Amino acid sequence: MKTSLADAALFDTEVYINYFLAAFKSVKTGKVLRLEKSDRCVLDRKKLRQVLDEYCTVGFNSIPFDIPIVSAALAGFSNKPLKQIANEIIQEDANPWEISRAYDFQLIECDHVDLIEIAPGQNSLKIYNGKMHGRRMQDLPVDEDAVLTHDEMDVVSDYCVNDLAATGLLMQTLKEQLTLREQMIQAVRSGSTLQIGCANCRGRDQERVEAANR
Repeated sequence: MKTSLADAALFDTEVYINYFLAAFKSVKTGKVLRLEKSDRCVLDRKKLRQVLDEYCTVGFNSIPFDIPIVSAALAGFSNKPLKQIANEIIQEDANPWEISRAYDFQLIECDHVDLIEIAPGQNSLKIYNGKMHGRRMQDLPVDEDAVLTHDEMDVVSDYCVNDLAATGLLMQTLKEQLTLREQMIQAVRSGSTLQIGCANCRGRDQERVEAANR
């Protein structure tokens, strides 16, 4: 990983026909970064790419949804096709590779952890947040097909940051599993796993030789 999970950035997106938001929250400092694309704000794609390049990001149900969405945003897609992509993922259960091929963009490569792959069960983030006694339980505050006013954009932005808090709480709850996962990844990248595998192979080969010579 580019950074340890202790230095990771929590990550979430919101997509409307006239509004896109990528939000990040530092696990260490709690600082929030919001990168918006709307009629009042130009998306800072350079900053978005920088965060994804420099930090390990942590999301929830993010590999099938947020990663392809942010990939398309980095490719320069406007809000309307971003919303269309989001609808296809949600309503038609389209996977990231199908979406990237259909819309002709490249999926980004980044260090990322999707907590839904680690958490027990297949619940929504809201349900997990309730089980963990999260401070604030909130449904999507504005209809997903609405054309947002500027005030509604602010409301959706705050909702997204609340989701980041819930993601952070779930991350803390899964700390033991995540630590083990991080250790395994570091072992693979250092070659330790391969060395163990080769040692096992040598052991089996030696047993075969000894059996043949009996």
